[in-house]
Amino acid sequence: MKIKRSIELPDILNYTADMGVVYLLTHTGKSTVLSVFDPLSFAIIDDFYLGFDLNYFSTPCVDEDCIYVPTNESQIFAIDKFSGDRVLWIDIGSMILSADIQQDKDSIYTLCGVPLSDGLKITTDTFCVSANDKKSRKKKYQSSSMMGKAGDVSFLTVEDKIWVSINKHLVVFDKNCQKKEEFRLRHNPSFHPIVTENFVICASNQGHLEIFERQNTKNHRRISVQQNSSPPICIGDVLYWFTKEGLLKIDISTLSVDAFKIDSSVQSDAVVFQGNIYTGDKEGNVIEFNIENQSWNCLKVGKELLRKPIIVDQRLMISSRNRLYEIEV
Repeated sequence: MKIKRSIELPDILNYTADMGVVYLLTHTGKSTVLSVFDPLSFAIIDDFYLGFDLNYFSTPCVDEDCIYVPTNESQIFAIDKFSGDRVLWIDIGSMILSADIQQDKDSIYTLCGVPLSDGLKITTDTFCVSANDKKSRKKKYQSSSMMGKAGDVSFLTVEDKIWVSINKHLVVFDKNCQKKEEFRLRHNPSFHPIVTENFVICASNQGHLEIFERQNTKNHRRISVQQNSSPPICIGDVLYWFTKEGLLKIDISTLSVDAFKIDSSVQSDAVVFQGNIYTGDKEGNVIEFNIENQSWNCLKVGKELLRKPIIVDQRLMISSRNRLYEIEV
């Protein structure tokens, strides 16, 4: 590995890749800016000033036409990827976005805290799932209420069903937001429910995994391993999990565990690219783990925490707080 190029940018709040470009949400002065970054010329080719503050508890998502950006005022703006215009907005009323927004072809899904007043104070200990139509901007469905605690970490994953982890529970809804199943968990999950072809996995950052078979969710297993330091990544039915000592490989089918010593303090999300797992650590190193050879490599690119790597048009890119790197592998 080596640094191919890098560029200094304003404070990077979030970024995602789509159709060969990188969409950067940055903060300049008092403005939030959506920047379109071309990895070929390695330059920003357009800036769109959004005029609203982001919701930092919920990350954007992107489809073929728009970037859906959550605000801190219970709204989701759809920004045209080519013009930067606000082509629609979804207003979820007084509900507070409390997890990443998810999408399918027709809908935007949100996990929301519902504010309730007892005459003395307002609480958001009640949550619901909301399905919102992309074209009409209107709410299509809303789930029944779920109890949680304001400030608790809650997560939403949308596949063929909607999977919500909240307050030591895994709750399953259909796409019409009708509750189908609910399971009590022993530990609070720290990440999105991980949905594979065969399993649904709830993972806590203390090293606890609770595993459900998708075809028969009553088949429920648990395993505790080393405490992790970054979000897990799943390849098929194999889970990779960075710890303070290195990397764990957990076969979900057999619950067998292999450990690999890696001298790095990984905290970022990971991606799989060309047979390798890539991530960043808090000392500014890019970590590469070869899945077949089970060997690792390290590249120093700076001194700050590196964020999630992304793959753009067969290029590996990663950022610190205010610098974007292209890594040649």
